[in-house]
Amino acid sequence: MSDSFSTRDYKHLRCGELTTIGGIDYRMLRHPMEAVSTTFCATCGKQFPLIEFEWADNGENLQEYRSNMATSSSIIGRLLVGVIPVVVLAGFVYVAVTRYSTPNLKLIGFGILAMFGALIVTAIAVNAIFRVKAAER
Repeated sequence: MSDSFSTRDYKHLRCGELTTIGGIDYRMLRHPMEAVSTTFCATCGKQFPLIEFEWADNGENLQEYRSNMATSSSIIGRLLVGVIPVVVLAGFVYVAVTRYSTPNLKLIGFGILAMFGALIVTAIAVNAIFRVKAAER
């Protein structure tokens, strides 16, 4: 296993062989909010459910790993990703509509841009949370 954030090995319990995962596939596998239910065994040449794999370095089952990660940070992660950008947008729209006799489209547009900015910032924050939690494992 090399850099903990670029590649990692996992073992397929059925055949007992290792597969090295890296890049976007590894990022998706270690991030519990991504929709991943299977992964690839290089030896068998096909996809299998996560329950059939464990990390080579610590023996933790991949499905349990993702479940533990989701449980330990789901409230913070979902709050940051789901609620804050919507509240930002709603605030701008509310001000744009209620403070002016006609809706202020520039302010609504700025609110939409602020929402996307909030999405980017919260995505970075959530990624940092998961990087720290992954490094602790």
